[in-house]
Amino acid sequence: MGVDFFTTHFIAPLDLSSGNTVTLVGATAVLFTCRASRSVRVVFSDNDVRLSLSDGRTIELPKVLSVSGAQYANPDSSFVFSDIEDTGTVTENGTVTYADCADEHTE
Repeated sequence: MGVDFFTTHFIAPLDLSSGNTVTLVGATAVLFTCRASRSVRVVFSDNDVRLSLSDGRTIELPKVLSVSGAQYANPDSSFVFSDIEDTGTVTENGTVTYADCADEHTE
């Protein structure tokens, strides 16, 4: 299935209803299912991520240095997304707001 990255990333919402992972040109979209009935749709590209949180917020974060796994953060690190061994976490102002987010790798 061909997906136009510009349309999917900027115009149309991601439809992951047929599975948790969609590969786009230059990017991969993954649905993380979290504790407390929350979820995060993540579009990974080379140097950043775009998060669509289940509470309706969307944020783009650049990749930052990390000693373990992948980490993405805004300039003051008040909003951080970590992806360690297929488990995602969103931390806002030092508080974990999306915990134990599992990437099922379903294609």
